Amino acid sequence: AEFALCIILCVVEGNACQGNTDDGIRLDTAVGNTVTGNTCQENGDDGIRLSSSTDNTVTGNTCQGNTLHGISLRTSSDNNTVTGNTCQGNVNGIYLSTSSNNNTVTGNTCQGNSLNGINLDTTVGNTVTGNTCQGNNANGINLDTAAGNTVTGNTCQGNDDEGIYLSSSSDNNTVAGNNCNGNTDYGIYLSSSTDNTVTGNTCQGNKYGIYLLSSDNNTLTGNTCYQNEWHGIKLDTSSNNTIVGNTCNENDVNNTATYDGICIEDDCDYNIVHSNTCNLNDRWGISIGIAADD
Repeated sequence: AEFALCIILCVVEGNACQGNTDDGIRLDTAVGNTVTGNTCQENGDDGIRLSSSTDNTVTGNTCQGNTLHGISLRTSSDNNTVTGNTCQGNVNGIYLSTSSNNNTVTGNTCQGNSLNGINLDTTVGNTVTGNTCQGNNANGINLDTAAGNTVTGNTCQGNDDEGIYLSSSSDNNTVAGNNCNGNTDYGIYLSSSTDNTVTGNTCQGNKYGIYLLSSDNNTLTGNTCYQNEWHGIKLDTSSNNTIVGNTCNENDVNNTATYDGICIEDDCDYNIVHSNTCNLNDRWGISIGIAADD
């Protein structure tokens, strides 16, 4: 059974919630509660779950080894603050889903989870800032059909897939000032996502720094993509993007003479590429390939 079910203005503090069949702590239709300093581990569902709950604060908890997620906000859980928690060894460290909108997720450590450090699924208007998401088996931060969110100042490193991944019409998001280094695949990856702003990020030591696939009308500006295994920035089947003022140096670190600072190929039309710095890459600074019209 769940450890706690609160309604209004409760404080759930300093508890050990371990080995429960369902959640460690659950707030259902709850308003204005504080969940702080609890240890929630090895529970059958989530460590801490909010369902249809608003204006709560979840802070300073440790959520480890739960069968599902460390902390989850589900079913229209809006305007909550999730801050300073440690979520390790769960499926997703922190999981927002089903129209859980306008939440703030800040200063959390999400590492060693079997999928993502932080996952936003079908949510709008959330702020994800200053989190450390490292060593997760999929992505550091994952947005799936998530629009109008702000992802800033996070450290996403050493993840098995991407540092930050936007997919399935994750549109109108801002991804700014993040460090996405040493991920197995991409530092930042946009797939079928439009009208996003990707600015001021550092992507080093990944396979690709920033990769756009079937993603149109995005703005990439002021990013530093260097010493990646393949391209610094690559566009594939992506049109009407603006690529301005980025620094893409020393990519193709394995010296294969195959990869570039910026690569645009495969039906990429009407992109604007200017005022970028692309030096000391092992092939070309900027390449525009077959069937591109830029």
